[in-house]
Amino acid sequence: MSNSSTLSTHDTTDFTILDATNILEYATSRFAAIWIACDGSHVPRTPTYKASFVRHLQWEADRFVFPYTNLCTVLNIQPTMSDLLRSILGGFARYQTGNITAEQFHDEFLAYCSPHDPELRSTHRVVSRYSHDWWKDRFDTLGFPLPFLDVDEVMDMVEDHFEQLVGPFSLNMTFY
Repeated sequence: MSNSSTLSTHDTTDFTILDATNILEYATSRFAAIWIACDGSHVPRTPTYKASFVRHLQWEADRFVFPYTNLCTVLNIQPTMSDLLRSILGGFARYQTGNITAEQFHDEFLAYCSPHDPELRSTHRVVSRYSHDWWKDRFDTLGFPLPFLDVDEVMDMVEDHFEQLVGPFSLNMTFY
């Protein structure tokens, strides 16, 4: 991580562009991991599955993206954002304004990445462990609990993510 000292404060009054960048990088990594898991899944993608998927994806954005992009807007800071995250947020904007359905949003999400892109795991820094990794189970039938996460919890997850990138789990990872 570029500067882990900002993560130790966990106070939004001390929130910096580095914090925002790290959180958005973590969110992008989660979205990439979700895409990788779903792309390899053989679960039938029924309309019910797609609606559940979008509900879970909305939880991801509500916990790891929107609060922090909103905070950036209030603080008038503009962190960097990957093309993948920008595309996903564009899909959310179209979905939330009624321009596409949940089924269309699901299909667009799966189209954002290419299974033939060798940079998918490395560019988006996918790791082997994520907290609240609902995508590894049958979320459409199991009713995975989607908890509220405060800033401290999110920052702890971000810190864990970056530790995995440089720790013993960074090599020879087994994905799904």
